[in-house]
Amino acid sequence: MNYLPVGDVQNVVDNFLFNWTDVKVAGLRNAVIDNIKINMELKTIRVLFHSTLNMRFNYVLDGMLLSVFPVSGTGKGELILTVKLPDRQCSLQNSTCLTRRANIVKTYFLGGIPEYGNIKLDKLMIDDVEINKFGLMYTMKNVEVEGLKNAVIDNLSIDMDLKIMRISIQTDFVISSDYAADGVLLSIPVVGKGRSNTKMNDIKLEMLIMFDIIKNPEGKKYMQLQRYFSGFDVIGDIQFNYANAFNNDEKKSKKLHSFLNECWRTIITNFGPQYFEKITDKIYSVLKFYWDSQYIKEIQDM
Repeated sequence: MNYLPVGDVQNVVDNFLFNWTDVKVAGLRNAVIDNIKINMELKTIRVLFHSTLNMRFNYVLDGMLLSVFPVSGTGKGELILTVKLPDRQCSLQNSTCLTRRANIVKTYFLGGIPEYGNIKLDKLMIDDVEINKFGLMYTMKNVEVEGLKNAVIDNLSIDMDLKIMRISIQTDFVISSDYAADGVLLSIPVVGKGRSNTKMNDIKLEMLIMFDIIKNPEGKKYMQLQRYFSGFDVIGDIQFNYANAFNNDEKKSKKLHSFLNECWRTIITNFGPQYFEKITDKIYSVLKFYWDSQYIKEIQDM
C-alpha cells in the first residue's frame, strides 16, 4: 500500500489537545471520481470523489474528551476512513432520506460554490436591514450571520400534489452589524450608532416553498422553485448588545439593554421578521440554484 505524506494536524477543542504528526494517507490510487466541473470564467475546477482512506500517524492526546473523559497518551495511530457521496437520489416521498441528504449537502455550501451563486453559508452576509416602524428609524449594514454551519435540518419534505416543499431548520444565530438608531422604541427614546451584536439561542426556521415542474430545452423535467413563505420561533432566548447607545451614556445604555434583554420576545415579534426575511432570502437563493440544476428521474414520467 503506497502512502502519501500530508503533513501534521494540530488542534485544541474544548481544552482537549490532539496532535497528529507525520500523517500519511493511502487509498487515493483507488479513488473513484464522481464528477469534475470546470468553470472557465472563474478559473476553478471542482472534483467530487469517493474512496476508502487508510491514515497512519504519530499522536499526542491530552485533556478531557467531550469534557467528560480524561485522556492522555502518545504513540502511533491508524485510522480507516470511508469517504463517499450520499446516494444521488432519494424518493421524493421519502422525507427521512431527503432530510438526511440535505444535512450532508448543506456542508458543500458552507464556503460557497461558484456555480450555485457563491453564497457562503458559514458566515452569511445578508442585505441591509431597514426598519421604519412605530416611530423608530433603525438600519443595519454590513450584516454578518453566523450559525448555519451548525444548523440541523429537522425536516425536508416534498408534496408533489400541492407542489410545496417544506424545510425546517434549527440553530443558534449570532448577528453582527453596523447599526444606526433614532426615534422611539415602543415608548423609549433611543439614539445611537456603532457596532451591534445579537445572540439568538435555539431558533427554529420554517420555509414553505412553492414549485412547479418545468421542461428544459432538451425536454427534461426539473423542479423550478417559484416563491416561498417563512416563519420563525425562538425556543431559547435573545441577548442584544449595542455599542455607543445613547452616545456612550452608560446609565441610559444600561437601562435600555436591561429592557431589551428582558422583553426580547415582544421586541423580536414586532421587529424580528425583518431580520429573518433577509436570512431566508439567502437560503432560498441557494436552494433555487441547487434545485434548478437537479435532474430528478422520478418526475420524468409525470
